[in-house]
Amino acid sequence: MITQAEKINVLNYNENKVSVMVSPTESFTFEPSVDGEIPSVIPMTFEQIRYANNYNTFRGGFLFFEKNKEKEIYEELGITNWECILNNKEIREILLSPSYDGLKKIVDIKDSAVFERVRAAFHKLKAEGTNDISVRVQQIISTRYKELQNKKVTTSIVIEKKDLAQSVPNKEVESLKAENKAMQEQLANMQEMMEKLLAQQSAKTETNESKKETTAPKKSPGRPKKNTE
Repeated sequence: MITQAEKINVLNYNENKVSVMVSPTESFTFEPSVDGEIPSVIPMTFEQIRYANNYNTFRGGFLFFEKNKEKEIYEELGITNWECILNNKEIREILLSPSYDGLKKIVDIKDSAVFERVRAAFHKLKAEGTNDISVRVQQIISTRYKELQNKKVTTSIVIEKKDLAQSVPNKEVESLKAENKAMQEQLANMQEMMEKLLAQQSAKTETNESKKETTAPKKSPGRPKKNTE
């Protein structure tokens, strides 16, 4: 049983600051996560957490709890679908390797502030320049964003089988890039060796020609012998 005064670590995995009201007169500001993997942490009492839950702080996935306590806390807060709350890592995986359930969760987001988390992950992946995001997934993100901007809460996007064609996993992309780089280096080395070999053969040919010229027999001076027959 969680007590009102119990201190609970609240985690921010976002790479931006997150501010939350914890009482009518007090708010906390979470510093950004440095890399999206290691969260910034503020210990909060359950009373403060309960007040913050009046907003979309936890339902929207802006802040999280430690794994060993999250189930109890979410249930105490009355958040029944907490296992469906997307964290940043899950959003990245959906964008890179789309599944029906994953894309459905994204297009079913009804809060524009929550959808900004998806767009932030999307733009970060694009900026990294090493990720393969399908054109259809990009269209889905753009279309749903426009719908929310136009106050269209329920999406008209229909997820189809063709939307689920998985892009090459990021690890495979990196592996292919490494293999391609190694092949390019091998080709460069082979080309260099061929150039050296051709240069050596050319030098050897020139030397042989020079020797032929210097060892050619000299003609005897005088008139040629008459034929006595």
